[in-house]
Amino acid sequence: MELLGQNEVEQRQRKVLILSQDSFYKVLTAEQQAKALKGQYNFDHPGEPLAGPAPARFGRCSSHGKRL
Repeated sequence: MELLGQNEVEQRQRKVLILSQDSFYKVLTAEQQAKALKGQYNFDHPGEPLAGPAPARFGRCSSHGKRL
């Protein structure tokens, strides 16, 4: 935020949003959950995209000071 000149800007006026993608993994199927419990599911596999439009919705809400 500092490098982008946004540190001193009021939160609702910021033009930058930092969004952690760890919060948006998709819902696992029963089979995937079973693998995850055994430590056999790769949450970071590129073929397993983030959960749909949630990140976009979050960004829109956050830019208006709202929470999902």
